[in-house]
Amino acid sequence: MKAHDILLVEDNQKDLLLAREAINSCQNNINLHAAHTIQQALDFLEKKGPYRGVKTPSLILLNLERSTTGSLELLRMIRRRPKLRYIPVIVMSDQTHWEESKRFFASGANSYLPKPNDFESFSKIMQWMEMFWLEACVLPAQNYFAVDAA
Repeated sequence: MKAHDILLVEDNQKDLLLAREAINSCQNNINLHAAHTIQQALDFLEKKGPYRGVKTPSLILLNLERSTTGSLELLRMIRRRPKLRYIPVIVMSDQTHWEESKRFFASGANSYLPKPNDFESFSKIMQWMEMFWLEACVLPAQNYFAVDAA
């Protein structure tokens, strides 16, 4: 079974631990990497500093609770970079307002999910996400990110 690298951008430690637990319950071999800030996420994605040599993630889970504006800006930065723009980005939010989700979709989000706050619900969403994004979908190959396909 192929291993998938997922970058979780999460500024809430409790939610990070919940996500790790839920992802560990998944069937696939998933390597979860965490970034707590926009800068850490960009450094990871651009393989700078301590992140030299990391694999480009198959998927990005984005949830910066303390800053909806920061989450939107990070998403826009990802979509502007040729080497990153094809990575699926799943936004998870405590907010389920239609207006907020429209802004994320307009900025390039692939999915917008209400963030669960208990393990059972979080685990179920992670399993659905795993089945859809990591098993059913065809994701760009790692070497696809080396050039701009546009």
